Amino acid sequence: MSTEDLDALLERMPKIAEAVNGFNSEAVQQEAFSSLVAAFGGHHRKSHVQPPKPAEQNPALEEQQSEPQRGTETVSSPPPTSQQKRRKKGGGNSNGWSPVDIDLHPENEQSFEDFIAEKQPTNDQERYAVVVYYLEETLKLNPITMNEIGTVFRRTNAWKEPTNLRSGLQNAAFRKLYIDVSNMSNIKITTAGRNFVRRELPHKASK
Repeated sequence: MSTEDLDALLERMPKIAEAVNGFNSEAVQQEAFSSLVAAFGGHHRKSHVQPPKPAEQNPALEEQQSEPQRGTETVSSPPPTSQQKRRKKGGGNSNGWSPVDIDLHPENEQSFEDFIAEKQPTNDQERYAVVVYYLEETLKLNPITMNEIGTVFRRTNAWKEPTNLRSGLQNAAFRKLYIDVSNMSNIKITTAGRNFVRRELPHKASK
């Protein structure tokens, strides 16, 4: 190979190396390198110049890539609120609520058992009004959610637990207007519901 050919070959060597590194097999790389060098040199023979080996990953770079990216911090959850602390340890409910810890026999207040014995609600719509009224007016809970209402039904032996609490609450709200469920995370007794519980329960006996 003449000096001019050698200079031309060396000038093209970076492109040859780039093309050779495009193959995964070392045998294929060897053959491709020899063919390219021979094509530039005019003779199809193996060159004594070894093809560049595929770039090896820097061990330090591998370790760096395996670690979580620096500069990102794990955001911890905020501490639970007083309402969240009322949640019972363990299991949820297929109806979309979870039982919570409620004192239905508060000190110096009428117990819920005595309250329903006094008011004597006769159907679920009236029971929802009585429950929300008691939670809001007697226990002073705020906010009131399906968790608290479902818990009261579950702990009242004389009542059946609703099969679909959300639907029952919505029916009571839309048909009787006793409760406000526009925000299921903050259920309230309405003025109509408050008057109903205070003045119309228990029902007067028919003459």
